[in-house]
Amino acid sequence: MSDVKSCLDEAQAAVREVAFAVSSIEMSSALPAGGSEAFLNIVTLEGRRMCVRIGEEGFRVVSDQPDCQDTPAPACYETVYALLSDLSEGFRSAFSGALSARLLDLTAAADADKN
Repeated sequence: MSDVKSCLDEAQAAVREVAFAVSSIEMSSALPAGGSEAFLNIVTLEGRRMCVRIGEEGFRVVSDQPDCQDTPAPACYETVYALLSDLSEGFRSAFSGALSARLLDLTAAADADKN
């Protein structure tokens, strides 16, 4: 991600794409989105709260409180999916379930097209 727009786009896409598999996810209204970064406040299905920075290097948890960046974690992830898959078993389960359901729908549609 090389500019503000791409970080903001990435943050907005993350909100849309993973909302079904977390308790809550929103853009931070307190931390500025400027330069080449944006921030998300996430609560996992297990109740873990985190503020995630999206920057050129990827996605990094920067606090266990919303709208805060006081304790950056050493791990950085290429995608929000990778971050949540690593940190939330509930996300992994919800995502796997949604993926399986979608694959079953596609299989059923393909079978119906054959008939």
